[in-house]
Amino acid sequence: MNTETIKRRLAKRGIIAIFWYIDDVKNVRPDLNDEQCLKVLEQCERDHDAETGINWDVIEYHADDLFPEPAEGIPSTELWSFL
Repeated sequence: MNTETIKRRLAKRGIIAIFWYIDDVKNVRPDLNDEQCLKVLEQCERDHDAETGINWDVIEYHADDLFPEPAEGIPSTELWSFL
């Protein structure tokens, strides 16, 4: 079933839906794999705020929160090796 079919079925019940895709997350964080991108989308849905909605900033916030990018110039395997 494609998104248009889903939207038509929902519309018959007076419901709308907006879809975000793994590729949308990859536009913000191309370093994440499909599984990580799905986790970001799931977190966006769980923390959804009707005042803000889901937008590029929200996706970036959750992606960075769940999967922090290593500090530039420091390999992630060495990030905490000094402890």
